[in-house]
Amino acid sequence: MSVLDMFASALGAFIMCSVILFPYYKKDVSQELAETNIELKKQTVKLEIETAASKELKAAIQMQAEKMDKLLKINSSLNQCEKGLNKCQADLTKNFLLIQIDWKMKIGVDLHVTDASGNEFFWEKTNRSGRDFPNSKAQLSITTIGDSSGGIQVWVDPQATEGTYKVECVLPDIPDSDVPIAVSVFDRFGRKPIVSGTLRKNTTRSLIATIQIAGDGTVAVR
Repeated sequence: MSVLDMFASALGAFIMCSVILFPYYKKDVSQELAETNIELKKQTVKLEIETAASKELKAAIQMQAEKMDKLLKINSSLNQCEKGLNKCQADLTKNFLLIQIDWKMKIGVDLHVTDASGNEFFWEKTNRSGRDFPNSKAQLSITTIGDSSGGIQVWVDPQATEGTYKVECVLPDIPDSDVPIAVSVFDRFGRKPIVSGTLRKNTTRSLIATIQIAGDGTVAVR
């Protein structure tokens, strides 16, 4: 290729570039630049708004999560309180029951107590060892004040349950006369009015009192 051909090719390329760029020669692009800047500012403001909204959303989500955590803790505490309340209510239905008989004559008297489960406690089955009635905490104790002064017998159940309890007295020997006897009943609220009874001289076994424990733990003696 000659120098003339090379020069002609370069001139042709220059002419093509000139033709392409001619519409933009000395053209005022300030308007387009201003519009571009305005659009850029709009997009920047929009981005800032979206960023702020995103932060607010994150803060709201965080706050909601904290509230949910607090609610879960409150719910857990309420469950614990409810369990405690249920236990308290269950404990309120439990009762302490003590039955005491005493007499003032020189004669032997045996106390027999039949609990709500049908267990009969007497001198041969006192349950002091826990073997007579393994499912019961009740015990019968025998205390004699003196042959000339009569005696005292006590039955106690620290976990008396709902139901009917029978208090009976048995005379090992038939006496020459009636035997006055007093029955004292104590529950968790204190002492009940004393029940007075009489063991008839011709009767070896007598029902002295009936005790009823209701579902709410209240005790009635009759």
